[in-house]
Amino acid sequence: MIHRQSQVVFNRKTVLELAGLLLVGLALFLATGHPWLGVVLPSLRAGWRSLRTAAWVFSADPDRRRAVVGGVFCLALGCWKVAAMSATTVLVMVVVAKATGQLPRMERFAAVMITLTGGIVLTSLIGLLAAIGAGAARIRLWIHPALPEILGDVLKGGDSGTVQPGFNQAIFVLITSLATPALAAAGYILIQPGSVLRAMLVFGLMVVLVIGSYGCLARRIIADHPSQCWGRPGKEEVGEP
Repeated sequence: MIHRQSQVVFNRKTVLELAGLLLVGLALFLATGHPWLGVVLPSLRAGWRSLRTAAWVFSADPDRRRAVVGGVFCLALGCWKVAAMSATTVLVMVVVAKATGQLPRMERFAAVMITLTGGIVLTSLIGLLAAIGAGAARIRLWIHPALPEILGDVLKGGDSGTVQPGFNQAIFVLITSLATPALAAAGYILIQPGSVLRAMLVFGLMVVLVIGSYGCLARRIIADHPSQCWGRPGKEEVGEP
């Protein structure tokens, strides 16, 4: 019951913080007309916890290979959340601007789109590298921004934290890492002159390739529970005699 209540409070606090920053960003956008002012705060806040968790994994995990792979995956998750929050904020801005009759000037959204595109590209590049590393090292990953609170002292051979495991967010990174290059290639082919049927066949092939690649990789590197990734290190791993 304590674990369940802790997670509910933890999630509620995060949602309220993001909602508050989204409202502040929306107010800044409506007051100034510059969308990047409205995007930067909620986007950075959304990615901050994952970036902080990446630093924690690098420093706290005694298994150095797992620390590198897990930390890099947390870094990719931070980039993913920046991109996701940027997209959400832009959507809210456009809807509110149209509802209030203040049509947004699309040229001012260039910086926002750079942030969004950069987050997606970084997620894909970093995620692919981490996925390859996880497969080579035979590491199954379980990633979440609240990992320090979930694991507690497990990495030191102690008890787990007071927050229950939620959803393994490494799945978001893996899907984005596989889908982004495939969709980019399919999009490039679709805009080329030629047979529409050929373009659609190539697009369908890319979709099948992404689904097949995800199914193959997920079985090897995606854990069902934190213990399958982080476990309990032995005494020799934490430097005890």
